[in-house]
Amino acid sequence: MIKLNSRKALYLWGILSWAHVAFYSIVWMILLYNGIEIISKTITYLAGALIITPGIIVALICSIRLSNSSED
Repeated sequence: MIKLNSRKALYLWGILSWAHVAFYSIVWMILLYNGIEIISKTITYLAGALIITPGIIVALICSIRLSNSSED
């Protein structure tokens, strides 16, 4: 079993977070490129930011913790 604070868990969370950011960034850009709006353009931008931002934050936290942690 993987401990939540282990390096393996941090790598896994980081990879999943960056994958989340990449996937939803692509979806968001396709929506904007094709002029598809979620109710209005403002809500489309807001939805994209609210979906993508947590992934970036978690990925950065994992990266910082990995760079500061010693080998397990």
